[in-house]
Amino acid sequence: DPRAAAVGVLVYRIAVYEGWELTPEAAIPLYVSLISDTGGFRHANTNAEALQVGSELIRAGVVPASVAASLEERPSPGKLRLLGAVLSTLELHCAGRVGVLSVTTDMVEGARASWEDIEGMVNWARNVDGVSVGVLLTTAKGGGVRVSMRSRNERIDVGKVCMSLGGGGHPGAGGCHINADLVATKEKVVRALEQSFNRISQPVMSRTTAPDSASS
Repeated sequence: DPRAAAVGVLVYRIAVYEGWELTPEAAIPLYVSLISDTGGFRHANTNAEALQVGSELIRAGVVPASVAASLEERPSPGKLRLLGAVLSTLELHCAGRVGVLSVTTDMVEGARASWEDIEGMVNWARNVDGVSVGVLLTTAKGGGVRVSMRSRNERIDVGKVCMSLGGGGHPGAGGCHINADLVATKEKVVRALEQSFNRISQPVMSRTTAPDSASS
Protein backbone atom coordinates (compact mmCIF):
# COMPACT_ATOMS: atom_id res chain seq x y z
CA ASP A 1 0.00 0.00 0.00
CA PRO A 2 1.82 3.19 -1.15
CA ARG A 3 -0.26 5.22 1.32
CA ALA A 4 1.35 3.48 4.29
CA ALA A 5 3.93 5.70 5.96
CA ALA A 6 6.25 2.82 6.83
CA VAL A 7 6.71 -0.93 6.62
CA GLY A 8 6.00 -0.97 10.34
CA VAL A 9 2.50 0.32 9.64
CA LEU A 10 1.85 -2.57 7.25
CA VAL A 11 3.08 -5.11 9.80
CA TYR A 12 0.94 -3.46 12.49
CA ARG A 13 -2.14 -3.81 10.27
CA ILE A 14 -1.42 -7.52 9.84
CA ALA A 15 -0.91 -7.96 13.59
CA VAL A 16 -4.26 -6.33 14.34
CA TYR A 17 -6.05 -8.33 11.63
CA GLU A 18 -4.61 -11.62 12.87
CA GLY A 19 -5.20 -10.74 16.51
CA TRP A 20 -1.56 -11.15 17.49
CA GLU A 21 -0.50 -9.97 20.94
CA LEU A 22 1.62 -6.83 20.63
CA THR A 23 4.35 -7.23 23.24
CA PRO A 24 6.94 -4.50 23.93
CA GLU A 25 9.54 -6.68 22.17
CA ALA A 26 7.37 -6.80 19.05
CA ALA A 27 6.32 -3.15 19.23
CA ILE A 28 9.83 -1.65 19.40
CA PRO A 29 11.02 -2.69 15.90
CA LEU A 30 7.70 -1.49 14.45
CA TYR A 31 8.20 1.87 16.15
CA VAL A 32 11.79 2.07 14.87
CA SER A 33 10.50 1.44 11.35
CA LEU A 34 7.87 4.13 11.81
CA ILE A 35 10.15 6.89 13.05
CA SER A 36 12.86 5.97 10.54
CA ASP A 37 10.57 6.14 7.51
CA THR A 38 8.81 9.31 8.68
CA GLY A 39 11.98 11.04 9.85
CA GLY A 40 10.71 11.20 13.41
CA PHE A 41 7.24 12.21 12.14
CA ARG A 42 8.70 15.15 10.19
CA HIS A 43 8.52 13.92 6.59
CA ALA A 44 5.65 14.50 4.18
CA ASN A 45 4.52 10.87 4.47
CA THR A 46 3.54 11.40 8.13
CA ASN A 47 -0.23 10.97 8.22
CA ALA A 48 -2.98 10.35 10.75
CA GLU A 49 -2.51 6.58 10.58
CA ALA A 50 1.22 6.90 11.31
CA LEU A 51 0.51 8.94 14.43
CA GLN A 52 -2.24 6.56 15.51
CA VAL A 53 -0.01 3.51 15.08
CA GLY A 54 2.77 5.29 16.97
CA SER A 55 0.33 5.93 19.81
CA GLU A 56 -0.76 2.28 19.90
CA LEU A 57 2.86 1.10 19.93
CA ILE A 58 3.57 3.36 22.90
CA ARG A 59 0.55 1.87 24.66
CA ALA A 60 2.03 -1.55 23.92
CA GLY A 61 5.18 -0.65 25.85
CA VAL A 62 7.46 1.40 23.62
CA VAL A 63 9.33 4.16 25.47
CA PRO A 64 10.05 6.84 22.83
CA ALA A 65 12.92 8.42 24.76
CA SER A 66 14.70 5.07 25.11
CA VAL A 67 14.29 4.28 21.42
CA ALA A 68 15.57 7.73 20.46
CA ALA A 69 18.61 7.31 22.72
CA SER A 70 19.43 3.93 21.20
CA LEU A 71 19.21 5.39 17.70
CA GLU A 72 21.27 8.46 18.52
CA GLU A 73 24.07 8.55 16.02
CA ARG A 74 27.68 8.45 17.15
CA PRO A 75 29.52 8.44 13.81
CA SER A 76 32.92 6.85 13.41
CA PRO A 77 35.84 8.94 12.10
CA GLY A 78 35.57 7.03 8.83
CA LYS A 79 31.93 7.94 8.41
CA LEU A 80 32.65 11.63 9.01
CA ARG A 81 35.48 11.57 6.47
CA LEU A 82 33.17 9.87 3.97
CA LEU A 83 30.39 12.36 4.65
CA GLY A 84 32.74 15.23 3.86
CA ALA A 85 33.73 13.62 0.57
CA VAL A 86 30.10 12.89 -0.34
CA LEU A 87 28.90 16.42 0.44
CA SER A 88 31.57 17.81 -1.89
CA THR A 89 29.83 16.04 -4.81
CA LEU A 90 26.57 17.96 -4.36
CA GLU A 91 24.91 19.01 -7.62
CA LEU A 92 21.62 20.88 -8.02
CA HIS A 93 19.29 20.17 -10.93
CA CYS A 94 15.77 21.04 -12.06
CA ALA A 95 16.11 24.71 -11.12
CA GLY A 96 17.54 23.82 -7.71
CA ARG A 97 14.68 21.49 -6.79
CA VAL A 98 16.75 18.29 -7.01
CA GLY A 99 19.92 17.69 -5.00
CA VAL A 100 22.22 14.86 -6.10
CA LEU A 101 25.05 13.32 -4.07
CA SER A 102 27.38 10.55 -5.26
CA VAL A 103 29.36 7.80 -3.53
CA THR A 104 32.04 5.69 -5.19
CA THR A 105 34.13 2.75 -4.05
CA ASP A 106 37.25 4.92 -4.04
CA MET A 107 35.55 7.40 -1.70
CA VAL A 108 34.53 4.69 0.78
CA GLU A 109 37.97 3.09 0.76
CA GLY A 110 39.79 6.43 0.89
CA ALA A 111 37.82 7.45 3.98
CA ARG A 112 38.48 4.05 5.59
CA ALA A 113 34.73 3.79 6.04
CA SER A 114 32.26 0.95 5.47
CA TRP A 115 29.39 0.70 3.02
CA GLU A 116 26.99 0.76 5.95
CA ASP A 117 28.21 4.30 6.67
CA ILE A 118 26.31 5.70 3.66
CA GLU A 119 22.99 4.92 5.35
CA GLY A 120 20.92 8.09 5.63
CA MET A 121 23.26 10.29 3.58
CA VAL A 122 20.51 10.83 0.99
CA ASN A 123 18.79 13.04 3.57
CA TRP A 124 21.62 15.57 3.29
CA ALA A 125 20.69 16.07 -0.36
CA ARG A 126 17.00 16.42 0.41
CA ASN A 127 17.54 18.86 3.28
CA VAL A 128 19.35 21.48 1.18
CA ASP A 129 17.45 24.77 1.15
CA GLY A 130 15.15 24.93 -1.86
CA VAL A 131 15.46 21.23 -2.68
CA SER A 132 12.32 19.07 -2.94
CA VAL A 133 13.92 15.75 -3.89
CA GLY A 134 17.23 14.36 -2.66
CA VAL A 135 19.09 11.69 -4.61
CA LEU A 136 22.04 9.52 -3.57
CA LEU A 137 23.88 7.61 -6.30
CA THR A 138 26.07 4.75 -5.09
CA THR A 139 28.29 2.66 -7.32
CA ALA A 140 27.17 -0.91 -6.65
CA LYS A 141 29.68 -3.62 -5.84
CA GLY A 142 28.38 -5.88 -8.60
CA GLY A 143 28.26 -3.13 -11.20
CA GLY A 144 25.80 -0.40 -12.04
CA VAL A 145 24.53 2.29 -9.70
CA ARG A 146 22.14 2.10 -6.76
CA VAL A 147 19.75 5.05 -6.61
CA SER A 148 18.07 6.28 -3.41
CA MET A 149 15.51 9.09 -3.47
CA ARG A 150 13.76 11.07 -0.75
CA SER A 151 11.02 13.64 -1.34
CA ARG A 152 9.59 16.37 0.83
CA ASN A 153 7.15 17.54 -1.85
CA GLU A 154 3.82 15.74 -1.54
CA ARG A 155 3.22 16.18 -5.27
CA ILE A 156 6.43 14.41 -6.28
CA ASP A 157 5.99 10.67 -5.71
CA VAL A 158 9.54 9.31 -5.84
CA GLY A 159 8.19 5.79 -5.46
CA LYS A 160 6.55 6.15 -8.87
CA VAL A 161 9.65 7.80 -10.31
CA CYS A 162 11.78 4.86 -9.15
CA MET A 163 9.17 2.42 -10.46
CA SER A 164 9.56 3.98 -13.91
CA LEU A 165 13.28 3.26 -13.59
CA GLY A 166 12.79 -0.38 -12.62
CA GLY A 167 12.57 0.00 -8.84
CA GLY A 168 9.86 1.06 -6.41
CA GLY A 169 9.03 2.62 -3.07
CA HIS A 170 6.41 4.94 -1.64
CA PRO A 171 5.69 8.67 -2.17
CA GLY A 172 8.38 9.84 0.25
CA ALA A 173 11.14 7.33 -0.46
CA GLY A 174 12.16 5.14 -3.35
CA GLY A 175 15.06 3.28 -4.85
CA CYS A 176 16.23 1.42 -7.92
CA HIS A 177 19.30 -0.08 -9.57
CA ILE A 178 20.45 1.13 -12.98
CA ASN A 179 22.96 -0.79 -15.08
CA ALA A 180 24.98 2.18 -16.26
CA ASP A 181 27.89 4.30 -15.11
CA LEU A 182 27.52 7.19 -12.68
CA VAL A 183 27.22 9.91 -15.33
CA ALA A 184 24.62 8.09 -17.44
CA THR A 185 22.63 7.14 -14.34
CA LYS A 186 22.60 10.73 -13.13
CA GLU A 187 21.30 11.94 -16.49
CA LYS A 188 18.57 9.29 -16.51
CA VAL A 189 17.45 10.07 -12.96
CA VAL A 190 17.43 13.84 -13.47
CA ARG A 191 15.46 13.43 -16.70
CA ALA A 192 12.83 11.30 -14.92
CA LEU A 193 12.51 13.82 -12.09
CA GLU A 194 12.34 16.71 -14.55
CA GLN A 195 9.37 15.03 -16.22
CA SER A 196 7.65 14.70 -12.83
CA PHE A 197 8.15 18.39 -12.07
CA ASN A 198 6.87 19.30 -15.53
CA ARG A 199 3.71 17.26 -14.96
CA ILE A 200 2.79 19.00 -11.72
CA SER A 201 3.48 22.43 -13.21
CA GLN A 202 1.13 21.92 -16.14
CA PRO A 203 -2.18 23.77 -15.72
CA VAL A 204 -5.32 21.70 -15.48
CA MET A 205 -7.35 22.24 -18.65
CA SER A 206 -11.03 22.70 -18.01
CA ARG A 207 -13.49 21.09 -20.35
CA THR A 208 -15.63 23.40 -22.43
CA THR A 209 -18.98 22.44 -23.84
CA ALA A 210 -19.35 23.00 -27.56
CA PRO A 211 -22.31 25.17 -28.47
CA ASP A 212 -25.34 23.37 -29.78
CA SER A 213 -25.43 24.08 -33.51
CA ALA A 214 -29.13 23.26 -33.62
CA SER A 215 -30.06 26.04 -31.23
CA SER A 216 -30.96 29.46 -32.59
